[in-house]
Amino acid sequence: MGLETTHNCWHGPYSSFNQFRCAIALAAGFNLEEMEGYDGGRKWESLPPNKIHLLLDHSDCEGRLDWKQCGHIAESFIELYPRLDPRWQVEARQFVKGLRLARKQKKSVIFS
Repeated sequence: MGLETTHNCWHGPYSSFNQFRCAIALAAGFNLEEMEGYDGGRKWESLPPNKIHLLLDHSDCEGRLDWKQCGHIAESFIELYPRLDPRWQVEARQFVKGLRLARKQKKSVIFS
């Protein structure tokens, strides 16, 4: 059993999704484990605004990303590609593809 999302954004173990989000945070210039909601107490408001935070500061086992946000999150991913660890680029491209599909269909990405 693992994390499943709609629009084929992600299918796989929760542990891999956590590692994926940690890699995204590093590409964005911060350590996810220092953030509130993870192991640290750093507030999200202390970071420069970035739509990718909507994904990073989100439950990994439930909830949804509103379709209106999906396009913005996808664009944030694209900006991070050059700094993203190459081992996660395939997953990032798949996630972006799913976000764009959700936006096009005007349907939220559901996490379960």
